[in-house]
Amino acid sequence: MRQIPYTALLALTATLACGEVPNAPLENQLSEATDEAASGSGFFSIRRDFRKCAFPMCGGWFVARVNQPTTRCSGGTWAEECYVSELDTEALGDVANADFQIVRARMRSKNYGAPGRYGVLDVSAAYSAATTGTPTGSYWGLADLGFECFAAPCYSVEANRLNYQRRPTLSGVDATGVELLPGFEQRIYDAFFIGELIGAGDLAWIPNEGPAGDGRHLIATQLWVPAIAPVPAELSCTADADCGASIYNRFVNSPADCYCTACAQPVNAAQAAANEASYLLHCGAEYSRDPSCPQVRCSQPRPTVCTESLSCDFAPN
Repeated sequence: MRQIPYTALLALTATLACGEVPNAPLENQLSEATDEAASGSGFFSIRRDFRKCAFPMCGGWFVARVNQPTTRCSGGTWAEECYVSELDTEALGDVANADFQIVRARMRSKNYGAPGRYGVLDVSAAYSAATTGTPTGSYWGLADLGFECFAAPCYSVEANRLNYQRRPTLSGVDATGVELLPGFEQRIYDAFFIGELIGAGDLAWIPNEGPAGDGRHLIATQLWVPAIAPVPAELSCTADADCGASIYNRFVNSPADCYCTACAQPVNAAQAAANEASYLLHCGAEYSRDPSCPQVRCSQPRPTVCTESLSCDFAPN
C-alpha cells in the first residue's frame, strides 16, 4: 500500500499517477441523477428522530438521499427528507452496532397493523464519519485508479458523485482542513485504495498544478469510511499507555462470579486494575490455586499496543 502523509492526504500527483484531463465542461459531468431514485435506492444520510410519541410514529430515523433535493418516501411521495420507523441492518452483522451517518440502502414500507404503514430502510453498507466536522458541498465516492505517469497533474482519483451517473476524475483530494478523530488515518488510506472512501466537499480547479497543466481537487470538509463493529469497552484505547495485559479477564461482583485465572490477555489498563481489585476482594489471591482450577503454563506475554482500530492487543512478533 502507498503511504501518504496526512497533511497531503490523497494528493496523488506527479510521483504517483496521472491520466488524461477530461475535455467535457465540469458542469456537464455532474448533471445526471441515477435511475435508482425512482426505486428509493442509493446513498442516504440518516439522523435519529427524538420526537416523543409512540412507536412506530416516532422514534425512528429521518433519511435523505445525498446530493438530491428530494427523496422518494415509502408511500411514493417526494420530500426533502423521509421518516422511517426502522433501519433494517441485518445485512451488516456486528457492524450494525457501530456509529454511522451514511448508508447505502433501499426504501420499503412495512405494515404495523393499527398504526398503519411506515417506511423501513434496508441497509446494505454503512459509513462512519472520520471527523466531528459538519459536511458541506457534494458527497463523493473516492477511489484510487492506480495510474502511473511522469508529470503532474495526475488524474488518478475517480470521484463518483453519489446518486449520480457521472464520475469525473481528479488530480487530488485536499483534506488538510479535516481534523481526524483518533484511529481513522489508516482506515482512510485503506478505504481509498479499495474504493470505499466517501468525502464531502466542492471541486476546485488548481491552475498550473504541474508541468502538464491545471489540476482539479476535491476540497474535503468531511470523510467517511466503512463502519466497523465497535470495540468492547474492556479493550478500548486511544494510545498504547491505555493498554495492559492481565490474568483477570472480567469484573467480579460477588463470590458467585469467581473464576479460574488463565494466561494474561490484552485489556484496557483501567479495566484490568478494576478487574483485579474486584477479584481480590471477592475471591482472594488463593482462589486460582484451588485444585479444581486447571494449571496452565503461559509464555511471556508480548508488549501491549493500541491498534489502528483503537483496540488493545499484543504487539506483533
